[in-house]
Formats: sequence, structure tokens, C-alpha cells
Amino acid sequence: MRNLYGILILLVLIIPSCVRHSYPPQLITVDSLCSTCPDSALHMLDSMKDSCRAMDEDALWYYRLLCVKAADKAYIKHTSPKEINEILNHYENGGDSRLLPEAYFYAGSVYRDLNDAPQAVEYFQKALEHVPDKDLRMKSRIYNQIGQVFMSQGLTDMAVSAYKEAYKKDALLKDTANMIYSLRDIGYAYNKKAENDSCEQVFRQALVLSQDKGDKELERDIQGQIAGIYVERGKYREALMILDKYNILADNTDKSAHLYIAAAIYMGTEDYDKAEKYCDSLRMYGNIHAKRVAYKHLMRICSKKKEYEKVSIYSDKYEEYCDSVERIRAQEAVANIHAIFNYNLRTKEIARLKAKRAHNLIIFASIISFLSLCTCIALYILHKIIRRNERQKELFHRLRRYQYEMSQDYRKENLAEIHRLEQQISTFKDKNHELVIMLEEQRTLLIAANKKSETDYNDKISSMQRIYDTAIYKSVLNKARTDKPLSDIEWEELDVVINNNIKNFRKRLYDICKMSSHEYNICMLIRLDLKMKDIAVLVGRSSSAITMVRKRLHTKILGKSGNGNDFDEFVKSL
Repeated sequence: MRNLYGILILLVLIIPSCVRHSYPPQLITVDSLCSTCPDSALHMLDSMKDSCRAMDEDALWYYRLLCVKAADKAYIKHTSPKEINEILNHYENGGDSRLLPEAYFYAGSVYRDLNDAPQAVEYFQKALEHVPDKDLRMKSRIYNQIGQVFMSQGLTDMAVSAYKEAYKKDALLKDTANMIYSLRDIGYAYNKKAENDSCEQVFRQALVLSQDKGDKELERDIQGQIAGIYVERGKYREALMILDKYNILADNTDKSAHLYIAAAIYMGTEDYDKAEKYCDSLRMYGNIHAKRVAYKHLMRICSKKKEYEKVSIYSDKYEEYCDSVERIRAQEAVANIHAIFNYNLRTKEIARLKAKRAHNLIIFASIISFLSLCTCIALYILHKIIRRNERQKELFHRLRRYQYEMSQDYRKENLAEIHRLEQQISTFKDKNHELVIMLEEQRTLLIAANKKSETDYNDKISSMQRIYDTAIYKSVLNKARTDKPLSDIEWEELDVVINNNIKNFRKRLYDICKMSSHEYNICMLIRLDLKMKDIAVLVGRSSSAITMVRKRLHTKILGKSGNGNDFDEFVKSL
């Protein structure tokens, strides 16, 4: 009897541990659709939103995990870690252990989208630790994602190692398509490292596999990658052969990249009509980096055609996209800094929680955290101040440059440089074709710049004449003669007239420094070249008060003390 009781107790303990979670068939179907038809999976999940409340707890957590998975498969960028953190906490503390590796994987994916590289890699590593040894496909996906994160951080050596591990798993599975993609990623990393021989060898290996597989789309993708490498190395003829033979432009998987390659090829082969066609397409379909290159090519094409007005337009667009790219790079750098900082904070928090029973250690950690927070806040404020001052200086120098580019000195300097370039072109005409092309491009840009300078200068003169002919200007003069200040309505009318005729007058001043409406009113009157005693009357202040405002604005804008006359000259030059 005692033996029977012992057996029954043993069965009670063993049976629950052997029971596996079972899930509704709809969720199993959604899981299978995630990889092949993520949009359909998302649609099904959305249709189950109300009915899922009747599911048991395990099924509900599985539903939430599938929502994250389907969004990731559909390339919907994650914007918050809140949901995946709750899901991960469930599976780390008693949930279905079979789904823990997948929960870690998608936690890594979320933090990858949030540009938190250290935390993303940590979760991908945890996914590797928990995934069953026989699940080679999952391991391949994890290594691939680790490689992608390392590449985004410029860690090409580590990325190559991760991609090679993914390739090994794909080879064991005999998954030819993923083997090709892994080789493509390895080749791309080698190209970034400038290891040309290794890069070409890997891409050739991928090409052979795609041809053996008979997958034309994959083959075209790899040929596009090889064409891109040829372009980078200046082998335009070889790249053009690939373009013509394999019709890589028919592949819409990465339209921006393929249009970029086509434009670069025809620029390299000096077929400017075709190059212009693809540059125009890049302006419509390209990403921000491709558009920047497109406008650079179009500047050169129009200079060849002596279409100087278009050169000036495309030059402005090129500078605009250069600024946009720099802003993106700066934002990414700040995001990486924040990610490292947040990762350190999370690490400290985990350590603090583990040591919470040690009272003295908790107090010490709290003090350190508080000081770190204060330091971070101070550094952040300092960073904002420095960035604001740098932007103010940058805008001021740009304005100064714009003013100089309208001057006679600037045009004389350009004419002298044009004459020098023409002498060099004559000297090297039959000796160095590439140098002559470069010199001609510089000459064309200088001619266009001089035309733009002269046009801007004439516009400035005519704009002032238009202002002098307006009723509000005559009203201003009349009020000054009769010792009466301007009304609010008159100030508004004057502001509209000045900004309609002097492009971005208000914006240029406010971009450089913050000022009150009173200070801005004084700037408008200075721009109209009124006398100080008239300005004092029109704003209802004394002449000495006007002088103080001018000196204060001189210091704010120019960054140094000076007299009012220097500030007046600056405002009149806008």
C-alpha cells in the first residue's frame, strides 16, 4: 500500500511537467503565415483582437508574441520596448519555455529598431543560448541579425564572423536561397572592409549557387551587387555588360540601389542622356543618399550642356540633401550614444536589484545613480547649448557667405579664377583629358555662380525700390516727420511688405538669434535706412535706448561687443 501511495505521488509530480502547452489552431496558422505572408498574418491577428480575450492565459501571451513577430516580418519598425519587455518577462518567469528563444529573438529585433545595439546583441545572444541545438534555421536567423547589428555599428570584422556562422547553418540545412543571401551579406561586409579579392570571390560563389538553383530573381540580385562593386572600382564597362545582360533594373526589390548603379554607369561611360534619365528617376524613387548623388550628377550633366540656370538649381538641391544626410548621421550618432547610455543604466539597475538586500550598497548605488543622472542632465544641457551656438554660428557664416556672394569683389574673384582655368584648359587640352573635364566643370560652376550673384544683386536693388514705392513706407516717413509712433497694424503691414520683397528677412534674423518684437521692429527700420532719431520716434523710445538695443543685438548676433554702426551695416546687407 505504501508503495502504491509512493507511485501515485510520483505520477502527480511527473505528469504536469510532461504536459505541453496546446494553442488554438488559428494561432498556429498565423505563426506559419508570419514568414511567408506577414500582411495576411497581421490581418488575421487584427480580426482576432476581440475573440482573443476568451483564450486562456498561455494562448493570450502567444497571441501578443505573434503580434510582435508579424509586425517585424512585415518590416514595420518597432517604436517602443514596452510590449516585448512584458512578453519577455512572462516567458522568463514560467511561460512556455519553447517560446523563450523566440521571445529573446524579437526582443533583439525591437531594440535593433530602436538603435540600441548593445541591448539588441545581448538578447540575440540569449536567444542563441536557449534555442535547441537542432533548430539550425533559428540559429541562422539569429546570427544574421547579429551580423546586421554589427554592420550598422561599423564593426565589419565581427559582422563577417556572424554572417559566416549563419552560412554554416544554412549549408547544414542545404538551404540554397539562404546560403546565397548569407554569402551576399559576407561579400557586402568584405566590400566595406575594402578586401576586394575576398569580396569578389564570395559574390562569385553566390552567383554560381543562384545559377545552379535556377532562380533568376536571386541571380539578378547578385549580379546587381557585383555591378555595384564594379561601379565603385570605376569598371563601368564591366558594370554596363551586367546591366544589359541581366536587366537588373527589372528587379524592384531595391529600386533605389539599382537606379543609382545605372546612373553611375552612364556617368562613367559619359552617356549623359541616359544618365540624366536615371537621375530623374532617382529624384522620384531614390532614398535620401541616392537623391544627393543624383543632383550631383545632374550638376555635371547640365554644366556639359551649358544649362547654367539648372546648374545653380541642382547645386542648391545638392547642398540641401548634403545637409539632410549630415543631420541623419548626427541623429544616428546621438541615438547610438543614448543606446549605450541606456544599456549601462539597465545593467546598473539589474545589479542594484540583485544586491537590494545589502542596505549600504543600495545607498551607495542610489547616490552614484543620482550623480550620474545630474551629470547626464548637465552634459545634455551643455550639449544643447553648444549645438545651439554652433548652429547660430553656422547660420551667421552662411548669411555672411550669401552676402559676399552678391558682391562685386566676389564676381571679380570668380572672373580671375575663370581666366586662370581657361589658361590651364588651353595648356592641358591635348595632354590630360580627365583634368580638362574637371577644369571645365569648375569653370562652368563659376560662370553659373557669377550669373546667380548678379541676378541676386539686381533683385536686391529692385526689391528696395518696390518697398520705397509702397503706401506703408510713405506712411512711415510721414509718421517720422510728425513725431508719431507706428501703430500695431502699421508694424504688421510693414513686416509683410519687407518680407514679401526681401526674401526670408525675418527668418534669417530669428534663425541667428532670438529677439523680441520690439528688437525686430528696430531691425526693420534700420533695413529701410532711416535715421536713428526717426527710429526712436517710430518705436516710441529715446535715441539712447535705440543705441543700447543695437549694441545688444550686435553682441547676440556677432558674438562680440561692438558699436551700433557695425550692426546697422549687417542688417542693411540682408
